[in-house]
Amino acid sequence: MTAQIVNGYYHAIGRRKASAARVFMKEGTGKITVNNRSIDDFFGKDTIWLAKALAPLNLIKQEDMFDLTVTVKGGGVNGQAGAVSLGVARALNLFAKKNSPEVAFDDSDAVAGATATDGTDTEVSADAEPEVEVLPEGPLGVERWHKAIRKAGYLTRDSRRVLRKKVGLVKARKAKQFSKR
Repeated sequence: MTAQIVNGYYHAIGRRKASAARVFMKEGTGKITVNNRSIDDFFGKDTIWLAKALAPLNLIKQEDMFDLTVTVKGGGVNGQAGAVSLGVARALNLFAKKNSPEVAFDDSDAVAGATATDGTDTEVSADAEPEVEVLPEGPLGVERWHKAIRKAGYLTRDSRRVLRKKVGLVKARKAKQFSKR
């Protein structure tokens, strides 16, 4: 299972490329440690990796609500930032599920306009623009976290990996230059 509650912590696992991150989240003051170092020391202050790792928290505007302890292994800095981001998103999703039981969560991405709420099919024109939900300025309510995180794509595992080198080629797809004569 990718997310569960362990000893009062919301525990989730995120993976990206060759990296795997274990995220332990609990309500607190916003202290974030990665491999026993502050997140600023680990990813560097004001870097794209720091922004990528904390993107789910920044989306719901709850940077100071949770204490995070992250253990990340394997890969490079970019893959590790992606793994941390997925782990944080899954932990936030678990927190939202446990703290708003009146809202039903569905992890499948529904096709917009496929079926109306009354069961009848609806017509969607090809030139119609999809509705974009504008998020309010303040923090989002817990019941809206799942929808916002899912819509932003933070709950989706990026399965792309490095293509292996093939026999007889220079790299995965690059061949030696062909000479006719």
